[in-house]
Amino acid sequence: MICDATYGDDTQVQHSTDYSHMTFAQAATVAAKANVKRLWLAHFSQRITDPQDYLPNATAIFANTICGQDGMSTTLHFEN
Repeated sequence: MICDATYGDDTQVQHSTDYSHMTFAQAATVAAKANVKRLWLAHFSQRITDPQDYLPNATAIFANTICGQDGMSTTLHFEN
């Protein structure tokens, strides 16, 4: 799952609601509920200089989470 994670921490939940974006934790919660295998966080606020600083806010909820970067790619394997 590739998901919006504009805001790094839960102190910005009101901003996420006001502007229809998500925090890292909100994205991780959606991933956990959707029972996905991996979560790539994307669409970071310009205020976030290093998304890795906020990654624990997501991995505490959904362990298999990474911060996306320009040029990242993967091969998808679909189950029958």
